[in-house]
Amino acid sequence: MVQYKIVGKNITFLCPQAELKAQTDVCRVGLRGTFTSWQSDWRFMLKANDKGDWSLTLPLSQVRIPGNSGLPEFILYTEDTWGNKTFLKADSREGFHFLGNTVIMLDDSLSPQQIAQNEKLALTVRPLSEYNLNNDADCHTLANMRLVPGTQNLWRGYHPYKKSRPELDSEDARIATVNRLLEVHGIKSVITLSGDESCDPSLRESISPYMQKIRKQWNQMITNTSYETVYFRSDSMEFAKLIASVVQFINVHPAPYYVHCRLGSDRTGTVSAVLAALCGASWAEIAADYQKTCKMAIQEFRDSRLLAYSFNTLLRGKDYGNDLKKALCSHLVEEEVLSEQEIEKAVCRLKNF
Repeated sequence: MVQYKIVGKNITFLCPQAELKAQTDVCRVGLRGTFTSWQSDWRFMLKANDKGDWSLTLPLSQVRIPGNSGLPEFILYTEDTWGNKTFLKADSREGFHFLGNTVIMLDDSLSPQQIAQNEKLALTVRPLSEYNLNNDADCHTLANMRLVPGTQNLWRGYHPYKKSRPELDSEDARIATVNRLLEVHGIKSVITLSGDESCDPSLRESISPYMQKIRKQWNQMITNTSYETVYFRSDSMEFAKLIASVVQFINVHPAPYYVHCRLGSDRTGTVSAVLAALCGASWAEIAADYQKTCKMAIQEFRDSRLLAYSFNTLLRGKDYGNDLKKALCSHLVEEEVLSEQEIEKAVCRLKNF
């Protein structure tokens, strides 16, 4: 079923009566999407015409928030008189859906063929047997660990002791590899973006001796932020203060540094991208690094257009030309959360000057 049409600067969401024949008690039809934070919202309820067909027309500007596919996504649902929701199937055409959601093809920047290919990658699980643990590249992919572009002293990756995918046969080896690589790279300070979480005995989680040493020396920064903040509210003071706290931590703690959240994809991806840009990395380098997380193959996929949305929101749509570093520095200084001197000090420490 075609669930929307774009005409000019507007989009109309569609739910024909024929699609609801199997349901006998439909009082409302609504939609959830990347642009509603996947929550129900009265502003996104469809209206029925005399024939029983449901529709809602909105300005395209209202739905431009992308999902993990890199484009806006949504799903339609019905409600009965008791408020029970039934979610409808996404557009069945190949390349017009992503992990159960319908994709809004705003432009031709992503083809249906590419979206279909990305969905296959998003559904891929790489078993432990496909990793050679004696191969350095394989170990870094397993741990989602790599040097952040533009830096010599900042590594990013998976959580050192929390198991986010305990059902996978690679998870124990992943955690062990993260901790081994922390030692290999001589990590002295750790930036944790997923809060202060205790170990779960039922999952046999534990903090390695090397990580315990870092903690005992007070060289672990622990803060908590969210997917929504780093992608959709990156222009907020909350995000500016997050970046400021990371920069200030770097300035008073020893290098090399390791930044992580749970998977090392979203919170880690955005924060490390900002630090990379401050260190002079190009957008092409940053975007390419961001998408490397998909190689871990734990049924996660992020398109760099999602990161681009975060950056555009952060800079409030300003054209930064080819000088991303200057634009970010100016933003942080204008927000009065960091001085130019603090930023440059952190850059020198990250670049090992």
